[in-house]
Amino acid sequence: MKKKIVLVLSSKPDFYAWCESLLSEFEVLPASSLKTEDFSALALIVDYGSYDYVILSAIYTYFQEKRQIRLIFIGSDFALSAGERKSRFTKAKFFTADQYLQILRSVQAESLLSENLPYNTFVDDKFAEWNLTKGTEPNLELGDGDDSRKQMEELNRLLTVASNSDANVLLLGETGVGKSSAARKIHDLSSRRGGKFIEINIPNHIGRLESDLFGTVRGAFTEATNSDGLLKDAGEGTVFFDEIGDLPLEEQSKMLSLIETRCFRKMGSGVLERFNARMIFATNRDLRTLVKNHLFREDLFYRINTIVVEVPPLKNHRLDIPLMAKNFASGWNKMVSKSAILKLCSYSWPGNIRELKNCMERSCLLCPNRILEEKDILL
Repeated sequence: MKKKIVLVLSSKPDFYAWCESLLSEFEVLPASSLKTEDFSALALIVDYGSYDYVILSAIYTYFQEKRQIRLIFIGSDFALSAGERKSRFTKAKFFTADQYLQILRSVQAESLLSENLPYNTFVDDKFAEWNLTKGTEPNLELGDGDDSRKQMEELNRLLTVASNSDANVLLLGETGVGKSSAARKIHDLSSRRGGKFIEINIPNHIGRLESDLFGTVRGAFTEATNSDGLLKDAGEGTVFFDEIGDLPLEEQSKMLSLIETRCFRKMGSGVLERFNARMIFATNRDLRTLVKNHLFREDLFYRINTIVVEVPPLKNHRLDIPLMAKNFASGWNKMVSKSAILKLCSYSWPGNIRELKNCMERSCLLCPNRILEEKDILL
């Protein structure tokens, strides 16, 4: 008779059936079986695709407190190879199907059954820090976990695709969503990662864009000196033109010429210089409307949008807020409590990631304690 040792927590019948097939040498039961208090289970396997990040934390705490589970596995993709794995729990250890079987067999043989065996050996350790209350399901409108994950997976897929070529990329999204970080990720994943990443915020250079980008020779205009522009400094790296929608109409022809010819001249010079860097553009404006209103050149628009990537607002992937908040706080040597995390997740973040970062910096600076509580989060 098979020993009742493996519990499965999932809202997907096909995942439960898959586990039954994989673990055929064991008896696989739904996690609700734990309501019977007089037995212990060897493992709990959680399909993280069925639950959002905060609820998973509560699930983890609940089963860990029961101390009837020797091992807790999280993830529905553990049959994939290491190279194919994609998990939102970046520190979690995932295994192939064969590795899962070996672990379970070892525990069943009692070779690992000791009082010193940690109950969260195979789970992301940040769950323990949040320590959500047993049985609690926070009343948060975090949106559809599956949709949120799919948006971020699609974003990462497009950034990876963009990194594999030198095609022009146009990043779209609200102010503060992380377009600059997305551009840097494309650079870091590309063959140009050994070169420089130059970020040019268009509004900061209006009125002197040509001299700042192309450089000048002495005498080109009053007080002009010999100087190299930002484009020459980029070398074989990547140049990120942020807020390209704010480029004045009279300057757009020069940008179009740079894209088409890959050459430029310093102001006051007749010598053509070669531009070898990769170009990435970003804007929070509706370029099609600007084109329609004759505020943005149509030919320039079609030159910069070879690959279009939309970066979603933070409200569309609030399941990532806890990890981001923790990372921002760690830069100030601070930790974030459960109550603070719940407050952060309940806010709409109209300023997106930039607003979250500023909020965490402000809260960390003004909080005298090492752990940020709900009252310390200054929205």
